[in-house]
Order: sequence, then C-alpha cells, then structure tokens
Amino acid sequence: MMRVRQLDPEFARQRRNGWKKAAKFAAELVALMWLLWLLDALTPFTARYLSIFPRQPSALSGIVFAPLLHSGLSHLISNTLPVFLAVLALLGNYPKIARRVLLLAWLGTGALVWLFARSSWHLGASGLLYALLSFLFVSGFMRRDTQSVAISLVLVFLYGGLVFGVIPDKPDISWESHLFGVVVGITLAWWYRKEDQPVFRRYDLEDAEEEDQDQDTILFKPLPEEPSSANPAQDTHRDSIRDSLNTSRAPLPPLD
Repeated sequence: MMRVRQLDPEFARQRRNGWKKAAKFAAELVALMWLLWLLDALTPFTARYLSIFPRQPSALSGIVFAPLLHSGLSHLISNTLPVFLAVLALLGNYPKIARRVLLLAWLGTGALVWLFARSSWHLGASGLLYALLSFLFVSGFMRRDTQSVAISLVLVFLYGGLVFGVIPDKPDISWESHLFGVVVGITLAWWYRKEDQPVFRRYDLEDAEEEDQDQDTILFKPLPEEPSSANPAQDTHRDSIRDSLNTSRAPLPPLD
C-alpha cells in the first residue's frame, strides 16, 4: 500500500487567491520607497536625518524610516525588484504570519543596527531584504511543501550572491544591516516554524486503484438479456449490437 500526500484543495485555493493581495501590498510598499526618493530629490527634505545613526537617541526614528530611504537612484533601483519579490513571496506563501514577520524583521533589523553598527548613517531597504530572504529560504525547507521549497530555490538562484554582502569589504556599504537582517530572518523562521503550516491530505493509492477497478467493472458489465419481441427482425438487430459490444470488450491478443 502506497500513501501520498498533497495540499488540501481548499487550502491550495485560498493560498492561490492570496497572491493578488500580496502583489498589491508589495507594489504599494515599493511605490512608497520611490515617492520618498522623489521627495528627497526634488525638495529640501533630507533623507539622512530620518536614517539610523547608531546609539544616537535623536536617530531612533530611523529604525522606522530607514528601510524606506535610499542614498541615490542606483541604490533605489537595485532594491526595488528584490524587495517587491520578497514581500510578494512572504505575503503570498505565509498569509497568516506575514505581517508579523514583516514588522519584526523591519524593527528588529533596525534596532540591532542602531545598537551595534559602526557610527555612520545607515539607510536603505537592504537590511529588511536580507531578513525576508533569509526567512523565506529557511522556512521553505522547514515546511517542506512544494511551493515553499520552490520559492527557496528560486531565491537562491536569483539572489544567492547577496551572501557576500555580509562581508565588510566596502566602507560605503552597511554590511551590518545585511548581517543583522540574516540573523533576524533565520530567528523568525525558527520562531514561526510551527505556524502557518500547509494543510495536507493523504491519499491511499491502493484504495484508489480498487475504486477504479470497481468503476471499470460497472462500466463494462455485460448487457442484460432482453425478452424476445414479437418482431424477429428486431431481435436479430439487437443480437448483432450485443455481439459487437461484447467483442469490443474482449482482451487483445498478445503481440508476437
């Protein structure tokens, strides 16, 4: 007897329907990032003063605002698509815990940067991105359903090179944000490992095969004998039809 498991059809339907809302939320978040960059570029507004400066009480607001701010157009462009895909995958695949994970990844990464990073201005969505990618990668293999694992593998293929971002080799890159993002993402994946689990149904292949055989038996049951009619010509025509149907159900001869 062989047993297989598949996602529960109702659960799979609900998860598919959630991707549209996830895409809308991810697009709105990215649009807000672009709006703040335009505000910084076209007005006297200065993004630096809403960024994180470690251990400065006046820069605590950067924990909230820093992921939305970027130092320039190239910085923003490099984060736009990855942030959109990461938020989309998070909300689409883990709808019950996604908002909690997003909030904790956002604030947790910023808080660690404020506490332990070097004294410099830190801004950009890279820390949040590293947290979300780490969470998605680890969670996929912890849950082991096809969609979650597929998302993990796609992320490795697209952004596996980001792992080198935790190396402090460039003074103008906040590698601390990247490193703390990875730590927060893995911690959240472990913390929520038992929540928002996929719902599976188990199927017994042997029972399914027996049902198929029973259905075949019913479908190919010989036609019952009908009483002879008063018209011999109709009886002859009926007998010829019955003989042709029984012949079509006969087993095929073996091949030479």
